[in-house]
Amino acid sequence: MRFPRGEEAVIGYCGFFHHAEVPGEIEIGYRLGPDYWNRGLITEAARAVRDHGFADLKLPRVISLIRPENIPSRRVAEKNGMQVEKKITFRGFPTPVYAMTREAWLASRDAS
Repeated sequence: MRFPRGEEAVIGYCGFFHHAEVPGEIEIGYRLGPDYWNRGLITEAARAVRDHGFADLKLPRVISLIRPENIPSRRVAEKNGMQVEKKITFRGFPTPVYAMTREAWLASRDAS
């Protein structure tokens, strides 16, 4: 992810991740430098990654692993149509698993 246009600065990332601790799951993960928070950049990027996963890669579902105290990331997942499915211990921390299925994504697209 690069911003602003014309500048050569990496400001964060957003993409798919596989974790040995959650086999068979594909996470949409993201990070952004604090200078670029509250601009909707990560929400836009996470939606694009989600849409690519469901439309092009035909993934059956995606997840996001977010620590409970990380309210901005939780909001991004919720804006991305994800809901808390369960809680796990991930890398030693209690972690909600936000999830969305391809079927739910298709239904949300049909509804709009």
